[in-house]
Amino acid sequence: LMRVPVYKLKLLSWEKPERVKFLLKGIEYHSYKRLCDIDVFVEGKKIPWTSLGKYDSKFELAKAAREELEKHLSGDVLKKLGEIEEKLVRESKD
Repeated sequence: LMRVPVYKLKLLSWEKPERVKFLLKGIEYHSYKRLCDIDVFVEGKKIPWTSLGKYDSKFELAKAAREELEKHLSGDVLKKLGEIEEKLVRESKD
């Protein structure tokens, strides 16, 4: 197994945890390539992606989440996100 850094963040939000999980799913994938793994826990329990709606696959969910997320991001943020994703994709090919 490869060692990877793990980060734990605590988030204070007015959004429901399922909504946060849904939107974060939109940055996990670039096309069909997984760039990161983001889990959301509430009171020690992980929210499964299958509880976020009637999606046939994680890819379908990620696509819908990405479309929704992009509606709420400014042009500058979208540009920066694209740069980060391209860097991750390039580095993962090494």
